[in-house]
Amino acid sequence: DYLKHTLKVLGKKVRDEKGWFARLRIQNLNLKQYRFDNITLYSNFSINSVSFDHCCHPKFGDKIMAIKEDNKVVVHHKLCDKGYKDISTGGNMIFCEWDVSNKLSVYQMVCAIPSTRGEMAKLLMYLFKKEVNILSIEYGKDKYAQQQFCSIEFEIDNENKEEVRQMVEGGTKVIEFHSSSDAYK
Repeated sequence: DYLKHTLKVLGKKVRDEKGWFARLRIQNLNLKQYRFDNITLYSNFSINSVSFDHCCHPKFGDKIMAIKEDNKVVVHHKLCDKGYKDISTGGNMIFCEWDVSNKLSVYQMVCAIPSTRGEMAKLLMYLFKKEVNILSIEYGKDKYAQQQFCSIEFEIDNENKEEVRQMVEGGTKVIEFHSSSDAYK
């Protein structure tokens, strides 16, 4: 009985010490905040880049999780099976969330582009220089036409629809233009 009691007390002391050391270690962690476009990460490891895995395609506002791979982080939708498998096989999970303070406005446009070599590349380079993030492109339904109609969905850090339209018209002929938040498209 005495031996059982002594082992029980010693086991309790070891557990208490582990808890104390764990609390001390957590207090000494230096978490650093990283921001990449519209994602915020917190980690005590160095992070150089963020990428989205091709399996789940999380959209802005969805619940997300991040898994550390060397000095980069791969973002998955919180319900992604592949992300869950990576975690269960020992992948390190990093806290991440969408950065809602830097919310971008989404616009859609249809523009006419001449069917000559390099015109699409010129338009995309123009939009790149204006800090536009392209979300989707639909181009070239009639390959023998002189003008191709191109539908582009993009996001930019500007809520003023008319300013954005004027900026885009500096690089191409706009046929239709509307904000994704417009009630009537």
